[in-house]
Amino acid sequence: MIATLELTETECRTAVDQYLANALGTAYRAGRGELRNGGWVFIVTNQRADMTRVPVVGSIVVDALSGQIQKLTYDQIRNMREAGAVQAAQARNELARNVDGYVLRRHAWIKASRWLSDHVGMKIGAEDGQFLDQESPIWRFSIICYLHSLETNLFGAIDVDASTGQVIPLTETQIQTIQEAVSAAIRYQKQTATR
Repeated sequence: MIATLELTETECRTAVDQYLANALGTAYRAGRGELRNGGWVFIVTNQRADMTRVPVVGSIVVDALSGQIQKLTYDQIRNMREAGAVQAAQARNELARNVDGYVLRRHAWIKASRWLSDHVGMKIGAEDGQFLDQESPIWRFSIICYLHSLETNLFGAIDVDASTGQVIPLTETQIQTIQEAVSAAIRYQKQTATR
């Protein structure tokens, strides 16, 4: 039997800090780490001059045997950059905005997800924000269901005004259609699981 040695949390944290500095900047650091399923999972923090606390903006995984870091995707990097700005803006009771004055995608996503949870159902949320530069610019998000058992998880779209950050409400008919579609998908999954 060959003995394998896991890398220590400190060794992995050092590698993550270097990776984050290169990918995001020196304000991003590895926070608390936890060994799970053969990998060190670190929270990612963002040291911001405009906040007294250090916000958590995401997580990153390092293989405990090889030290290989799971590289962040473009969207993960973007979300981490925006998450700190959103938390700082929320602390000031403001909207986080980009250089053009539009609400950041991450902040619009939070508003859309919260609206869906409050008005449609707790397991309904938003993903994949797309900026539509039209006469009244909006962020458009796919509506999804967070139940892992569902194979079909797209249930339409919800928009957020990119200037004001206000969710453009769905109609009662749209809400009912989504709720019925989720219920039908759940029933179908249960029927196929018992066959």
